[in-house]
Amino acid sequence: MAWSREDYQDFRKAEPSLREQWLRVKFPAGVPAHWWFFVIESAEADLGRFQHVDPLGRRASLNYVLEMIDLALSMGGIKHYLAISIKARLVRRALQTISLEDMPVDAQPVRVIDEAMSSMPLSIGDALNAAERRRSEAAGDSGAFYASIRQAAQQSLPADEDIIKLGEIEYMLAELEPLVVFAPGEGAPALLSQWLSMKAQFEVGSADR
Repeated sequence: MAWSREDYQDFRKAEPSLREQWLRVKFPAGVPAHWWFFVIESAEADLGRFQHVDPLGRRASLNYVLEMIDLALSMGGIKHYLAISIKARLVRRALQTISLEDMPVDAQPVRVIDEAMSSMPLSIGDALNAAERRRSEAAGDSGAFYASIRQAAQQSLPADEDIIKLGEIEYMLAELEPLVVFAPGEGAPALLSQWLSMKAQFEVGSADR
């Protein structure tokens, strides 16, 4: 179903508790992926205007972006690793204009890190095993290997799910790494540091276990 910028404005004006219902009425066959991309990108653009609004406005804009990511995730419009990655990127940007103490609770770096670490799709051991299989399959030709993955996806052929999950983990780690400095300590931040220490061992060109 087609939609317009006016639809987005109506959606944004709706009460937060009614936005999911609004979407189900507007898109009875399912919310199209490009809607979510537009919503999240539009919300991200608001962050670029932080310096022109008051502190309450900055917090409200950031909370709205996070709410949209969570809504997209709950309705199946975005994969979990992308949700975490976008949140981490937004929090990092927001910290350029909002002090850590003034960040909304859901935007605290430790909160995003905890969400990521509590739902990692693989253990570190399984990730290392997947990395070893990926290196073995690449057989010195990473270009051909990744082309074969794309071909398998396009043709719905069986794929090594753990290798796919490893790629998602690597994507998340790249966005989460800059948040470590804002969330030192035990628990989830310490686990993230452990994951980050393994990054080199996940690489296709690495054979050092």
